[in-house]
Amino acid sequence: HVKNQEVHGIANFADALAECRYLMDEMEFTYFKYSQNKNGLPEYTAYQMKLDTGGLFRGIRAEMDNKDNLVVFIDPNELPDEIAKGPIRINIVYDDPGQFIRSIEREGIIEKTTIIIPKEDWLGDQVQDGRGILVDVSVQKTADYYGAEIPIWSSLAGYRVPTKSQFPSVELPLIIDFGQPDPVNVFRWQSPKEGINPDWTHARLQIKSGSKILLEEIAEYSDQKISFEKMYQNLAGYGVNLTVDFELGNKDFSISSGIKSYPFHYPYKVPLIKPVLIWNPPQEWSEGLALTSEIQNANASYNGKELEGDFEYSFKAGDQLRSGNQVLQATFIPNSPEYATSVVSRLINVKPSLSLVVKENPFRFEFGSIVDQEYQIEVSEDLQKWTILKTFIADSVTTTYEPEINGKQRVQFYRVTTK
Repeated sequence: HVKNQEVHGIANFADALAECRYLMDEMEFTYFKYSQNKNGLPEYTAYQMKLDTGGLFRGIRAEMDNKDNLVVFIDPNELPDEIAKGPIRINIVYDDPGQFIRSIEREGIIEKTTIIIPKEDWLGDQVQDGRGILVDVSVQKTADYYGAEIPIWSSLAGYRVPTKSQFPSVELPLIIDFGQPDPVNVFRWQSPKEGINPDWTHARLQIKSGSKILLEEIAEYSDQKISFEKMYQNLAGYGVNLTVDFELGNKDFSISSGIKSYPFHYPYKVPLIKPVLIWNPPQEWSEGLALTSEIQNANASYNGKELEGDFEYSFKAGDQLRSGNQVLQATFIPNSPEYATSVVSRLINVKPSLSLVVKENPFRFEFGSIVDQEYQIEVSEDLQKWTILKTFIADSVTTTYEPEINGKQRVQFYRVTTK
């Protein structure tokens, strides 16, 4: 039983479902072309063909008796000798989603054999939900593996055996209005007439995107419906192809029927709210000056209320920028799915690293400075010991300093540093 697999050699359908059933002397192959109707909901068109198997599988059959016991018939007289003499294995799995149930092995079968698998063995504590059972009959053969013969199992025949449904069916809401969605969406279910465990007093319904639970509600089983208020807001940003998981159990679900999943097509694309980002890093910086964590101070809000989330910056503390105009970015990732991820960019003018320009008449030097940046002017006679002459905060983009000079001074060295 193959699902969601491209079909080669039959038709060029990019999306298809395929089902193969082995019958007494023929193979029935059914495949389904996938399409969407005018409302965007999935539709499948079935195509079927039968292939002659030459009677290979005439000796194997599986069916359900009137007591829900699974019965497998094997007639070695209708099978090739090498198959009948080898060990036989029967694998049983639920048709959807392929949940393994059990495996049974028998030695070589030389007479007509009926293998009965009681209902409690294949059903266990599950509730019948109409998924059907796949029965695969395999024979043991040998294969060469780097010169050594090893046993392998080779599938002979497979059957899909229908099963009754005693699992409540969920009625998914029919969504017609593609404009403004109804603020309340209701899921209902239809109870089976018999076979429901009296311990199952509650129903739980979850709407999921992959493994992420978007919504969850629990109701008493007798209520027959579960409602979600403003479901469209909670599902914003998660796409339209979701899953509904439905489960019956006691109040805390320590006793449970197991989960049955239903596909859920939800067409609404609610626009995400765009946060307001505020960020005011310095407009100017110096080449070689390390960026600090203090400028990673952006914040996000909406209608005056600060939003919870994380900011990711295009730089980290300690980075140094090249000279010229550079762009810094801050990306806000909100915790709530109602808000959109947003980016704010700021242009920063990075000036070349500090260099002094010496001028005469009178003797002075100039350097490019950043407004509101703190600087120190230092002097030394041996380039080893430096003395601070002046500490100040720049108030313009160019700073000029004129040292006091007298004729008796030895050679002096000046430098400018930032704090």
